[in-house]
Amino acid sequence: MIYALFPSTGSPSLGAANNLGNGGLLQALGGAIGSNPAKDSSQTTLSALGQLQSASDAFQSALALLEPPYQTPSTQTSNSNPSVLTALSTGSAPSSSYAITVNSLAQAQSLQSASYSSDSDVLGSGTLTLSLGHYDNASNGFVSNGSAPVAIHVQNASLASVASAINAAQAGVTASVLQDNSGYRLVLVSSSTGSNQGFEVLSDNASLMPLSYDPSNPGAGGLSLSQSAQNASLSVNGVSLSSASNNNVTVGSGVSVNLLQTGSSTVQAQASSTNLQTQAQSVVSAFNTLQSTLANLQSGSGPAADIASLYAQALNTAATGRISNGSSSLTQLSQLGINFQPATGLAGNPTATTGGLSLDAGSFANAVNANSSGAQSLLSNAIQTLDTIASSFGEAGGTISSTQSAYQSAVSLDTLLSNANAPLQTSPSLTELASVQSGPLALNAGQISSVQQYATSTLPLLKDNFNGALLDLYVNSNYLSGSLLSKLA
Repeated sequence: MIYALFPSTGSPSLGAANNLGNGGLLQALGGAIGSNPAKDSSQTTLSALGQLQSASDAFQSALALLEPPYQTPSTQTSNSNPSVLTALSTGSAPSSSYAITVNSLAQAQSLQSASYSSDSDVLGSGTLTLSLGHYDNASNGFVSNGSAPVAIHVQNASLASVASAINAAQAGVTASVLQDNSGYRLVLVSSSTGSNQGFEVLSDNASLMPLSYDPSNPGAGGLSLSQSAQNASLSVNGVSLSSASNNNVTVGSGVSVNLLQTGSSTVQAQASSTNLQTQAQSVVSAFNTLQSTLANLQSGSGPAADIASLYAQALNTAATGRISNGSSSLTQLSQLGINFQPATGLAGNPTATTGGLSLDAGSFANAVNANSSGAQSLLSNAIQTLDTIASSFGEAGGTISSTQSAYQSAVSLDTLLSNANAPLQTSPSLTELASVQSGPLALNAGQISSVQQYATSTLPLLKDNFNGALLDLYVNSNYLSGSLLSKLA
């Protein structure tokens, strides 16, 4: 909640802001934040909040480009035997080495029929049922992988029409008719590799038995097994691994390989100082751009100036404080040569709570060379920390959007109190509005919603400078009596 950021300064008694005429609530709001309503109009305030929101959005967008999957990889990989595998790494992969031995590749099950003189010879009619799974030796039975069996109905079937019907069914098996010197054969291949992606083909008609395969009784049908379904088998630094696929096999944090053939290779992941420095400079630039906007806004007054000050302080703390980085001794950006300098007189505002970052390229390169993994993870954690701060201020439900919504509600409430229901002939006190819910003083649903939004968002934000009148009325339940209190509850 926004109010958690502001200490309570007490709740003075109701004063002159007690009365609501045209513009009364906005005038009270203006007084609460110490601004002149004639100078700092509602539109000026909303415009400043919009500028703050845009700057925060741009900052988050810049940070997002430095995080997976968009960032330039800060890790480069080398591979001693590219004929055995290819290696890939993400931008956050730590420096490491992997000794990999590929014992076998993942395979897809394949079945083939006997040879026929033509692919159009009629074999029969009936139903072929395809089921995916694997053969279990212990039970001498087929175990489904959980996918539903697919029934394929054929009439006066030939090899060609059966192949077409199987492909149209999209049952996880691909069919084709191959011709060789002996004639035509129906070939069925599982669409995926892996030991759990085998399949059986059962027939409900004797005429289609030549196109069936039961792994628990392989001699009963006419299809024969030409290749078994199996997982890839490999070891990484002596640890045995199994994979249903040959592609994108994870061998370490942020490092994966594509298996090409059996054999051995050594893959090394090493942080790239050049790429990391590019990321660091992007962080510095995004940080400074946002801080410049925050300094400009602090030269004004009102909610936008208050929020800009808090935002800048939070960024400064992240830039100068310790950042969690596991067991690494690198816990501050200054250790990477990313230095913070408080702003003096930035944007003509000597009291602005902003500052800027600068990058010392030499110090950064030295830090990466001395501890590439620590430097890499610290930069990544710093980006995430800054993004978290930006989210708390800029995302939906954050400080900025809540304040925008509440201020809009204050504007709407003044209009509603002046124009909705019957025009008010007098300036009712807030106490009267809280207790008298009839006649011209009755609030409609829109007014009540505005009061509620205003009470729960804007007033707590303004606690530091508030004169207490509106705060007492809406936050202190002693002033919330009658039906208005029940409607706000």
